[in-house]
This record gives sequence, C-alpha cells and structure tokens, in this order.
Amino acid sequence: PVTEGGTEPELPSTGPITLTVDVNDPQRIIDSDSIFGINHRYAFNGYGSFDSKTMQIKEDFKALYEDAGFGSIRYPGGTISNLFNWKTTIGPVAERKNQIHGFYNNAGQGGIAPNFGLTEIATFAEDVDSEIVYVYSLGRGNAQDAADLIEYLNAKVGTNPNGGIDWAAVRAANGHPDPYGVRYFEIGNEMQQAWGGSDGTASQGYWTTNVSAGAETAYIDGGTAVFNQQYAVCEEDWNQQASRSTGEANMVRYMRYANVNPKMMGENGKLVDDPSFKAVNDGVTVYVGGTQWTVVQSFEGSGASDKHCVVDYSTGAIHFGDGKNGAIPAAGQQITVSYSVDRQGFIDVSKAIKNTMAKINEIEGTSYEAHVYSSYETAGFISKMQQRSANEWYDGLTIHPYSGTPNGTGAAFYDSAMQLAENVGVHKVQEYVDMMPADKVPVISEYGIFRSTDPLVRSQTHAIYIAKVLMEYVRLGSPYIQKHCLIDWYSSGADSLGPTQQAVIQAVAGSDANTVTGEGTFTFFSTPSAHVFKMLNSGFGDTIVATEFDSRPTLGNGAQALSALASVDENSNIYVAIVNASREEDYPITLNLEGISAEGAIVTAQILTSDSFDAQNSPEDPNAVSVQELTLSGEWNQVIPRHTFVVLKLDPVGELDDSTVVSGFTVDRTDLPTRGGDVTVAITAPEEDRIERLLARDGISYEHAALRIRAQKPEEYFREKCDHVLENNGTEEDFHEKCLAFFKEFTIMKKE
Repeated sequence: PVTEGGTEPELPSTGPITLTVDVNDPQRIIDSDSIFGINHRYAFNGYGSFDSKTMQIKEDFKALYEDAGFGSIRYPGGTISNLFNWKTTIGPVAERKNQIHGFYNNAGQGGIAPNFGLTEIATFAEDVDSEIVYVYSLGRGNAQDAADLIEYLNAKVGTNPNGGIDWAAVRAANGHPDPYGVRYFEIGNEMQQAWGGSDGTASQGYWTTNVSAGAETAYIDGGTAVFNQQYAVCEEDWNQQASRSTGEANMVRYMRYANVNPKMMGENGKLVDDPSFKAVNDGVTVYVGGTQWTVVQSFEGSGASDKHCVVDYSTGAIHFGDGKNGAIPAAGQQITVSYSVDRQGFIDVSKAIKNTMAKINEIEGTSYEAHVYSSYETAGFISKMQQRSANEWYDGLTIHPYSGTPNGTGAAFYDSAMQLAENVGVHKVQEYVDMMPADKVPVISEYGIFRSTDPLVRSQTHAIYIAKVLMEYVRLGSPYIQKHCLIDWYSSGADSLGPTQQAVIQAVAGSDANTVTGEGTFTFFSTPSAHVFKMLNSGFGDTIVATEFDSRPTLGNGAQALSALASVDENSNIYVAIVNASREEDYPITLNLEGISAEGAIVTAQILTSDSFDAQNSPEDPNAVSVQELTLSGEWNQVIPRHTFVVLKLDPVGELDDSTVVSGFTVDRTDLPTRGGDVTVAITAPEEDRIERLLARDGISYEHAALRIRAQKPEEYFREKCDHVLENNGTEEDFHEKCLAFFKEFTIMKKE
C-alpha cells in the first residue's frame, strides 16, 4: 500500500515466485480462434447495438467488439432464446413476426421486434470472424423444425437432405448462397429451472412442467403436455394483459405450446403454413370469461350471438366471429383454453440435428460436425441418459456457474468474489465433470458475478474474476467459454434477465433512445472485463501446457492469489496468462521454461491493471482502465501488481521485426553496420524520470511504476551489453535531436 508522506515504496518482502511452464507436458488442445467468446441477445435490436434502419450492426459498437476479438458469439441468447421461432425471423422484415421473451408475462413485457434475426447475426459473425453458437428453442421447437434449421444453416443449395422445402435455397434467396457452417448447438437454456406456477415470469420449464412424468423426463423424452384453462395468447405477444379480448371482430388467439407449423412452399414461392400438420391433439375446449364456448368447423351457420369459435389444429389458432357470424368476446375478458399436445424432447431433437448433418455430409462428401449440448443442468439428466443408453445423443452439458452475490461492499465484496470464483464458479463445473462420462465436456456458455447490481461488477474486480475462472474452464475442457453478456443498458439497476452491470460493453442511451425497443441513439464503451478478451483473443496457442508455481500465496479468506494458464502455438510461440487476484500484494514472478530455451527471447506483455480494484470505465472516461503493451527481451522477471491480469507472448527465436520504430523515425535494420548488420543501442534515463513518464503515460500509481522499473535489469547491464548509449534525460525535443545526430552519424536515416 502507498505510505503517507510520499515515502518511496519498498519491494515485497517475499522473494520471487517461480512459475514453471513445461512445453513438453501438453494438457489439452483448444480452438484458440473461437474458445474465448460472448453471449449476445437478439432482443431490443441487440440491446441498441443494431440499427433497424440500415439493418446492420452499428459501426462504433462493432469497433469495440472487434477490439475485444470475441472468437464465438452465442445467439439468440439465454433465457430470451427459449421461445425464439427462427423461421419467423428470416426473409423481408415486413414479413417477419415479433418474437416472444422467455419471461413473457412480466409487467410491461411485449413482443420483440425481429430485426436482429438469424440472417443478421450470421452476416455479422461472418464479418467479424466469430463462430456462432446456436441456442435452439425447445420451448417452441421440435425435431422437424430442428432438422430444417440444420439444412438452412449448413447445407448447400440443392442438397435438401430430408426432402420437402429446400431450406438452403431459402437461405440463398435471403442473400447468402453459401452455408454458414454452424457446429455448436445448445438445446434450450437453463431448462432445469422448471417451476410450476411461474411460467412466463420466472420458470424456464415451459411445456415440460405440464407433462405427468415430470419436467426432467419431459425435457429428455418429450411427452404429452396437458393444459387446463391456460390463457390463450396473441401470436406476437404472450403477455396476459395483451391477450385479453379487445372486443374486435375476427379476433385470433393461440395455444401457447402448440407445435410450430413446419411450413410449406406456397404457389407464389412464399412460405405458408402446412394445413395438414397437427399442432395439437383433438378435443380442444375454449372459455371466455370462464364460460365454455362451442368449437365449430366454421362460422357459416353461426348467428350474431352464438358463442362459437373455430380451432385451427394445424397452427393452434382459435378464431372468433365478427358479430354477424359468431359472437365477439367482450372487451377485457380473458380467453382460456384446455388442450393437450405431444411434444418432443432432447433426444428427438438431437437425433434430428445429428442425422441431418450426417445426411448432408454423405450427399456433399463433407465431414462437418454437429455438437449437441443439453441445457438441463442436473445430475438426473446425466443418469437418465445413461439409463436409456442414449449417451451418443449428447456431447456435453451446458453449465452456467454464476458466482451468486458476493458479501459486503468494497474490499469485502472483492475478496468474497475471488473466493466465490473458486468455491462456486470453478467447483460447480468440476462436480459435473466428475459426474459425466469421460467423453462428455462441460460447456460454459454463461458465467460471471451474478446477481448483483454493485458498481464493482462493472469494474476491474469483475475483470479479475473473469480471468481467474476462465483459466480453469479451459483446463476443465469447455470447447467454448462465453461470458454473459455482450451488451446491456448503462444503468444502476437490473431487469428480469439480471443486472445490467454484468455486460462487458455498456450501451448509453441518448436523448431519443428507447430501452424498451432498443431504437434511437446509443453510445458505447468497453468495461475492463472486455479487455480480458482482447488480451486472450489477440493471440493464444492451441496446445495448453502444464504450469506450476513454486509458491501459492492466498488471500485472507483462503482464495488463491495467483493463477496461470500457458499455451504453445504452431510457430512455437509461448503464451502465458497470469492473474494476481490479491487486493494488497504485488508479486515478483520469475518465469522458468522447461523444454525450450528462453535465452534471447522477445517477450510481448499485455497488462490490465489499475490503481484500485474498483476502477472502471465510464461514458466520460471510457479508457480509464485499458490494456498496456510492453516489449521486453531476455530473461523475464517482473512484478505482477495487485488485481492485475497479464498475458505474455514469448518468441523463443528472439528476432525482432524487420523494422523498429524509434521516436517516430523508421530505421531499416538491414542498414545498421557491424556485427552482421546490427548495432545495439541502449536508451537510458534517471530512475525518477522513468517513473514520472510511466505515471504520465499509463496513469498508474507511483508505487506500481516504481516496482515495474526496479524489477528490470539495472542500467549497468545495458551499458555493458550494448554498442551505444543514448541518454534520455531531458525534454522530448532534446532526445529528438540526440536521435537525429545518432542516425546521421551512421548515415542510416531514411531519406523521404
């Protein structure tokens, strides 16, 4: 800690901690291009990131996304994806239909404009080189619908593996002839949160809670869901208030959990409902204001006061009269319906996805993959799949190891978060890994500090939490790791999906902005958490190798202060990520490489640090916490400041680029004389000057700057090793003149 009175800080009393990286001990193979990803939500114009006028992602938001370099993007989101009907989000916007929120019956919740649909996310993902992870809506869908989706996403035009509509041709007509190549599919989101009596407000069980065998079995096997006087809904708005009678003629309401119609190609080349499809079982009964109305085949013989309705069994629609042929339900009355529907479960949907992908590969001579993951996060799912000898139909289990709310505020909150990172964030995943068969993987598609609206969730605290758990998720085998969430409103509150602070990019509403629809003007800024992804996605190897500290200091509550993850890429570059989660201690780290020599290596360091653990970015100062980059050479022995994340890239060959920038002048290294064309130049400065320059450039504390300077080689070392010394002990203009004189002396300054 900084002492009073400006006393110079002292180095930690502990000796250096050695981190050994053994490149000859590989742990697992990852896809470094896609593993470090993010969860994005289609709703509200992608939370203000999508422009419904241009039908494109906004450029200033896109720039922040590309800066973070997310390797994969989960879509349509989490809870909000559970009732997403993909077929009604493609094609011309005017022909699309509003989508249904996963918590559709909360106050003020209505239908969601389908602007940021399947075509738009696929185009964006392709543009920014992110891999799509698709969350399939089991709340609405079925096996045929899932098979159609695979054909739309992954087949070539004309392949048509299952006959019927050529969905690849539909995709081509929508502007994308080539397949999208999606390989990861999650079936539903958190569907184990199946609580009867709270459908539409808190439960994510949907139809599964109305199957007699229970929600878990229903999720796996499907079954007959039975509903007794469930309120009927508007097609594009399932909120109960919106679903009441408007008193208008020819009103239509729907059964919520009827199977979605698979569509057919109409005579005009447009997709239309297939009238032969059976969306619900026979025997539907309809009530208006508690009174049963008579279901008839048509209104042809109905009088003005006859309480008649027509049920369309192919779509689950309930039609009412016009006041001449059939009565109109009085305004404000609730329409309810009793019905049953045969729903398909996870196994049916997974078979449809995998079998359709296999047919595509057979026809096209390809070998594309389709990995299917269950969203039912329970031990019961694992055991039931084993009992059914159905393990081949799932590749892993999606796990959302949220921390829970840390205790206290300030320093207590920080320390509690670091402890929860291990005791909940990591331990929960390890428990499921231990339960699953050896060939199944944990899939971390949402994680973070949740549920808290504390401003620390938007600060360096959350960035350190993310870096700490993310390393362990890599080790535990997750094929992709996606933080929740990409973007949310900049506020001090929360909505039904959680605190807005957890988003790694914040959307700041302008004077004309509407956070209900996501329309209007928004500006954006990245939180420190986004920078964790920037650091990892700027380069990391596919081969994870063993790491070990020779000493593991802990926080006061027992949480580990230091974590590390290392990898090697195809060019033998070594990457080492290190977290110092301590709030109070800076740790000197010596890097020991086994299996390769580090002598002469060029080390590039990315550093995410701040004066305080509660430092955060804001609309007024969007770069208060940012990534610093340094290039070093030789043996790496540095101090890792408190609450800091570092990613090192070690080039063991030790060759700099052909061009080196010095004070704005480009020097061609091949022109330098002696020693095979090279001259080494040391640039020195008094220690106090170097500290002051660090303070001005990086905005760090005096203590951190002093520790960084004193962890480097002494000036004598460079004077001894180098051919020439330039002293940078004056103004910038003074040093500029010294550089000019040096270049002219050796006649190496480029002439323009």
